[in-house]
Amino acid sequence: MQFIEAILKFFGRIFTGNSFRSKYRVKKIKHLPKILKSDKWQVIDIRPGASFETSHLIDSINIDHLTFKLRYFKKLDRNKKILLINEDYRSHLEIYQTLDKRRIKSYILVGGYKEVRVTGFLDKYTTFKTS
Repeated sequence: MQFIEAILKFFGRIFTGNSFRSKYRVKKIKHLPKILKSDKWQVIDIRPGASFETSHLIDSINIDHLTFKLRYFKKLDRNKKILLINEDYRSHLEIYQTLDKRRIKSYILVGGYKEVRVTGFLDKYTTFKTS
């Protein structure tokens, strides 16, 4: 019985992940260093300000998800592609949809900031606040 449950869980992950990626524009974490170095991208961190101050990607801009709709038009560069980063990449999809409706080309970082923290090769692109 456990074997069948494991197989169902495995296929569930495959189909869920692929359907998400087919519905939304996403970027894998392996592309992040190239994006951070590029002048064609703007990285927007939509985590709360306190989380951003503790740790964030270098040159990213913080627009808290709670005030995003009020502040995004002042901070976003419409001539650049936007990479949205949140703690979890599936949360706050309404921000992605808002930008999509305004025809602003935006992408979601698969894995979110949780994945950035556990990926060792990204440490040099991350700042950490020490007490």
